[in-house]
Amino acid sequence: MTKAELMELVNNCKSNTSVFFTNSGHKLSLKENNFINSFMVNGDIALAAKDAGYKLKNEKDSWRYIGQKLIKREYIYEELMYRLEELDKESIADANEIMQYFTNVMRGVEKDQFGLDAPLSERTAAARELAKRLIDVPQKASENDKAINIVLDWKRD
Repeated sequence: MTKAELMELVNNCKSNTSVFFTNSGHKLSLKENNFINSFMVNGDIALAAKDAGYKLKNEKDSWRYIGQKLIKREYIYEELMYRLEELDKESIADANEIMQYFTNVMRGVEKDQFGLDAPLSERTAAARELAKRLIDVPQKASENDKAINIVLDWKRD
């Protein structure tokens, strides 16, 4: 989710009077939900508290103080961590996605920026990367390495 999409979500939530719940089922107020969304966008608890619609009750209060009180609430902190983890899952490729990409390159499904097939060297490199992950491929030994040869006899007596 981009920063613009998150900001749009924050703005939509401000006008919405729906009931919000955390991933664990705890009820969130509209302001608490807006605080979490705004914090995800800005990364600043003071600005998030202000954007969420909280008011300063007296001269001793500050936006930062209100934000710190909110973030100390266990259910708000847990929800914030959950949402950040979900964003990470969307933005970072997992092992399965990487394997699919290497497979597509190897098979020639992935095209380059001009719509052409990947060169044979790239397809071979993708096959090597797949092999590294699927099977143990012996690496070339350098001159300084001492090679140990192990012969496995799979015949049954």
